[in-house]
Amino acid sequence: MMKRVFVVIGTGYGDEGKGKVVDYLCKENENALVIRFNGGHQAGHSVYSEKGLKPHMFSNFGSGTYRGNPTLWLSFCTVYLTSLLEEFGNLEVKPIIYLDSNCPLTTPFDVLFNRALEDTRGESRLGSCGLGFGATMDRNNDPNLRLTVGDIISSDFISMRLGEIIEYYKAKFRLETKFLLDDSTSKILVEDFFCEIERFYKLVDDGNIQVVNQMKLVVESKIDTLIFEGAQGILLDQHFGDFPFITKSNTSSRNAFEFLNSFDFNYESEVLYTSRTYSTRHGNGSFDAIDPFCFLNENPFELNVNNHYQGNFKVSFLDLDKLKEAIDFDMKFSRESKHSIVFNCFDQLKTENIPYVEEGKKKEGDIQDILQGINFLFNKILIGNGPCGTDICDYGSI
Repeated sequence: MMKRVFVVIGTGYGDEGKGKVVDYLCKENENALVIRFNGGHQAGHSVYSEKGLKPHMFSNFGSGTYRGNPTLWLSFCTVYLTSLLEEFGNLEVKPIIYLDSNCPLTTPFDVLFNRALEDTRGESRLGSCGLGFGATMDRNNDPNLRLTVGDIISSDFISMRLGEIIEYYKAKFRLETKFLLDDSTSKILVEDFFCEIERFYKLVDDGNIQVVNQMKLVVESKIDTLIFEGAQGILLDQHFGDFPFITKSNTSSRNAFEFLNSFDFNYESEVLYTSRTYSTRHGNGSFDAIDPFCFLNENPFELNVNNHYQGNFKVSFLDLDKLKEAIDFDMKFSRESKHSIVFNCFDQLKTENIPYVEEGKKKEGDIQDILQGINFLFNKILIGNGPCGTDICDYGSI
């Protein structure tokens, strides 16, 4: 059976409206599986539902959850039980999530080390989310410290491996941070971790969480549409971003097509590049922030807030050069696909035209000027005029 494939990619530093786009695609394609293929629980995709449900920031569950679409996490993604269980409890629906058994498992020690390292850096911190994603990826590169979702079934192995992880982090705390990892803290964290495993078992028994083989699930399912939901944005990609201000993940479409090309079934794919009508950045690194009130209306729907680890949420004019560079980079992996672009937040601009920067010069133009600057023929141009997936429409129909 021919499957339809959509790959939703952020073109910036994250926060481009990927969740809203996935919600829109799920509205248009009912029999769809949402697939997370990079990053992990540090993602935050805001969805406002027209059904009256409260706005939710999806971190572990796909952004089609409110529409009843199940979620699959590929083995590229980390799973953090604390975050998964907390979000499940906060949802107004009872979702179904499939976790590949090879997904790396984030432990509380990964999170604690991540935060200790950032606090030690002080004003030189990288702007991490403080949720242990990078630490998990680094630790899992060592087969003697690797811990996956599939390992949860063996409490004896978990106990042994946690002991090895604790010793590993004791040394890293001592050598790389101004803090120490003591035995009493370690004991409490281990006890809490096993309590979370018990709660995880309960959701597995109830059918809300299913540990699967990702290949087998996609092959055997009767789902005809796959919606790949990216996390973060291309400008943070580990092979493209400005090191060290990157995420240790492939934020392009690379993982999605690597997974798809491992099958022998036929599919038609479309990559949807997402961008706000202005640039944003949450976290440290090069960014020429400006006063948002000089060109933006006040946005009551903005859920990005200042926090201890990422600092201020910054905005600026749309950077057309970086937008083009990000799309050009992604073409290495998605060249055989159709390509569309989604511009969100038109309703937030104070003017009808989009203020943008090109080759260091500030300009202002309409959507056609932006497309001419990108210099690429897109299959579709979609625009978003509000916070909901239902606020996305085809530019050609306006």
